[in-house]
Amino acid sequence: MTVAGGILNNASGSAITLFNNNVQNWTGNFAWAGSNDLNLGNGAVTLGANRAISFLNGNISSQVSGSGALTVGGVIADGGANYSLTVGNAGRINTQTVVLGNTANTYGGGTVIESGVVQAAGIGSLGAAGQNVRVNSGATLSAAYAIDQATLQKLTSNSTGSVALAGVNSSNNLDFSSAGVNLPVSLGATGTATYSGTLTPQGQTYRLGGGFGTLNMTNVLGDVNAAPTALVVGSGGSSGTVNLNAAGTYSGGTTVTGIPGSTA
Repeated sequence: MTVAGGILNNASGSAITLFNNNVQNWTGNFAWAGSNDLNLGNGAVTLGANRAISFLNGNISSQVSGSGALTVGGVIADGGANYSLTVGNAGRINTQTVVLGNTANTYGGGTVIESGVVQAAGIGSLGAAGQNVRVNSGATLSAAYAIDQATLQKLTSNSTGSVALAGVNSSNNLDFSSAGVNLPVSLGATGTATYSGTLTPQGQTYRLGGGFGTLNMTNVLGDVNAAPTALVVGSGGSSGTVNLNAAGTYSGGTTVTGIPGSTA
């Protein structure tokens, strides 16, 4: 199966999975319309160059209601050419999802998430090893596994969006200020999930929310390094709900941004 460009959609009225696992050659960039879920199956995918999957109906001023998810279950490779994969529309706000369902992807040029959600089945879903995933403001990298420090270590230093729990709870410690990370990225959820690990913020600011879901926090958020530490909800540019289920001791105040749907 060759995907040479244009618009990909499932307008059948229900979810479709391609069980014949066609080998796929992505020879052009394409858009995902997302009327209903579409699973492209487990056929191997070859990138013919740097490739981009955009979303239809991205709007600068308002968030678009959720659409069907596009799932790519086959190994995404580039024949050693170090091609990149970009998902979403720069400067837009989208709620659509692209699921990278294979944990052995080998494309080497990195991943850029401009808008919407990219859900990874595991670290290996994000291509070759290294700090090579950029998540821009308004975009979300969602982990369909217990999110951990290795996830943060994949993100480039200019990431400003959200990382999220994709309905999978996590008790792993996360340090947004550690060497090689130091990220102004928000922790959120797609769907509903609980985070119970030790959370270390970047600097003196906890950043929570985003991913369009509900994040339940069961840990205590306190001041860091004996200095007033603040909480900002919605700084990653996408909406979401944060439930603080333990009394916090941080003294720097709480700010909920003007992103529609951001609550704490």
